[in-house]
Amino acid sequence: MVAADEHPRTAVLWLGAFGHDAAVALVDASDGRVIHAIAEERLSNRKHDWHFPIGGIHECCKLARQQGYKIRSVAVNFRAEEFVEKSLHHLIDQCVSSSAIGSEVKQFLYNGLPQLEYVDIEARNQPALRLQQFLQTLVIDDASKRMLIKRITWYWNWAVKYRQIEQTIDRYMDGIPVEYFNHHQTHAASAYYNSGFDSATVLVIDGQGEADTVTAYSASDGELERVSETRWPHSVGIFYLFATQHLGFTMGDEYKVMGMSAYGRPVYEEALRGMVTVNSDATLQFIETDYLRLNDLGPHGHVVFQFTEKLHQLLPARQPGEPFEQQHFNFAASIQALTESIDLKIETLACSPKWMSLSSVPRLRRPMKRSRSTSVGAARPNGSTTN
Repeated sequence: MVAADEHPRTAVLWLGAFGHDAAVALVDASDGRVIHAIAEERLSNRKHDWHFPIGGIHECCKLARQQGYKIRSVAVNFRAEEFVEKSLHHLIDQCVSSSAIGSEVKQFLYNGLPQLEYVDIEARNQPALRLQQFLQTLVIDDASKRMLIKRITWYWNWAVKYRQIEQTIDRYMDGIPVEYFNHHQTHAASAYYNSGFDSATVLVIDGQGEADTVTAYSASDGELERVSETRWPHSVGIFYLFATQHLGFTMGDEYKVMGMSAYGRPVYEEALRGMVTVNSDATLQFIETDYLRLNDLGPHGHVVFQFTEKLHQLLPARQPGEPFEQQHFNFAASIQALTESIDLKIETLACSPKWMSLSSVPRLRRPMKRSRSTSVGAARPNGSTTN
């Protein structure tokens, strides 16, 4: 323990939870050095453990005490409001043709709904009743009202979940300040601040942050400036996940598809290539084809590109436990080849002189870091990030 008259060293405690792969990191607040980092699955023995990382918090706090550190703040790798400001606001504009009505709906979200309570349409709780009563006052058709309810209950509730994380942290951390950071910025910070480079181009490609799926940053002198962003539902990470599921696996098994790709030929690549394009500004755009459609994810209001029945006819989905056939290895090779070509196009554009002076970005032919890697990024105290 540090004596009362001494000034203890300070540290930032990062955590990520309630998505997948919960993790915690302890970072020195003076120089950004990683003191300790741990994935919750290592302590709970549950693969891809997503629960609140009590074990990791306890381990990092214990180590901080042993080494004379005081926890200065807690950093979280999501900004709750961006689920509303980036995703939901855009979808509201798609649901209603009038910008005035769209603005009225957005205003209601903050004035008419509690910030920490879910909107539960099935249970008809108070927030749900308020929402339905408000929508009845709008001059829009019933189909638009139903669509608004689906979109709001998904994306608003997603934001509520992360606001409640702060309350949970407050209970455990005894009033220590909590800071929220954009998910992709934490990925970028994790890569840049540990790279050893003064200047770099940083490219983040994952399934989904709050709304971002692909972002590019110009990094220099300890600062990150965002220069390009692709937003949901245009996501190469989710595209790869659905291909993984088509082959009979689940989330977290993407590495198995990469391994399978080495034993196949990309015979389906040409059929899949029309699904996606990379624009000149390094943004990604999926396109509806005979094999790909933009649909709601199940009964929820989450929109996502999904494989069509014609794709299932081209290659029937493999069920878990079924034997592997050569066509499965060929599909894995096709998905891998398409994904790598997408990555290379984005990287080439992101590193063009039009944007920045760097001529290349190191590429690693392996699965993207899972969100546990943002532990260092969220907690890094040095430098800044700019949208």
